[in-house]
Amino acid sequence: MLLVNFAYAIVGYLYLWIRYMDNDKVQEVKEEYYENSYVTAGATVLLSVVGTIFFIVLLIILIGTFYIVFTRPPSPY
Repeated sequence: MLLVNFAYAIVGYLYLWIRYMDNDKVQEVKEEYYENSYVTAGATVLLSVVGTIFFIVLLIILIGTFYIVFTRPPSPY
């Protein structure tokens, strides 16, 4: 668990600094939205990315299933 929190902290730190590039703004956003924690910011960013990827994969599977079902000729039996 400690390693996961460390990874979340690194991602949160990089995300906030790349996005805002100002020490005061980073501290303000971190306190207001992320409970003054880089771990919370990193977890939010990573989980939203994973959720988006999961949604896209499910959508592709659903579209592929409909395509296969509706483009095949009906079975004679």
